[in-house]
Amino acid sequence: MKKSLRRIAFMSLVCLLLVLSACGGGNDPDSNASNPPPDDNSNNSSNPPPVYDPYAQYEGYLLQGYPEQMWPLYESKAISSCNLDVFFPGFNMNPGYVCTYNVVYYSEKPKAEIVAYYAGLAGSLNPSSFYDVDTDINNYHFTARVVEEGSRNLIYLAADMPDNFYTEHPLWGDFPSDVFPVFNLTQQRYHDVACRSNGDGELQYTNHYNFSGGRQAAVEYYRTRLQNMAEYAETTNSDSTCTTLSGVVRGFDFQVLIYDDNIAIFMEKPFD
Repeated sequence: MKKSLRRIAFMSLVCLLLVLSACGGGNDPDSNASNPPPDDNSNNSSNPPPVYDPYAQYEGYLLQGYPEQMWPLYESKAISSCNLDVFFPGFNMNPGYVCTYNVVYYSEKPKAEIVAYYAGLAGSLNPSSFYDVDTDINNYHFTARVVEEGSRNLIYLAADMPDNFYTEHPLWGDFPSDVFPVFNLTQQRYHDVACRSNGDGELQYTNHYNFSGGRQAAVEYYRTRLQNMAEYAETTNSDSTCTTLSGVVRGFDFQVLIYDDNIAIFMEKPFD
């Protein structure tokens, strides 16, 4: 009995809906008042336009060993570059190894505030014609220079490590010495490793040394080893004082610059 009543009630409801539909009840202009058509801009809030980041291109980072606790970056927005040079004894009349970090970074703090920060670390300004702060702390030599660029500042930091802090470059292990062996070495000038935000960012190596035996002999020495490398090319400048060998090896773009008595090998590759 209960099932029959439910069936009768259900059929009555269906009939009522059909009657209302046939009479135009479904066309009531107010029937959609509570469900207005979607706003054409309703999706904008869930997909806002991308926010421009002026520092997105900078992929530089502090290299191993930089004395950050003593000479930190102040309110850095991005690191443009960091170099570590190891200058060998005898180069520029150095009695021993000279090791220097150079850092370039951006900050949006006012120049006066940045200079005051480094002066506070140093205990004094000691400015020169080039540096805003120039000081010695515990056998380290530090400098800072702030260059205003509109709403932001470009800060140049240098940290000269104590004498003979490194007697070989701590990051030189990835340089492919088997591909670029030295030729008749007479004096090693310096090794440099740098991360620089050029384009998408690059890791760079530089080996600079003096040699004997003549430029043409050095050109033939490296040509034999490099001429089968990808994109290999040779150029000699107009006064025939320098020959450049270039190409690609192990993901690095390379250049070997051979002068009368010194050779500079440059290698760079994009960050992974």
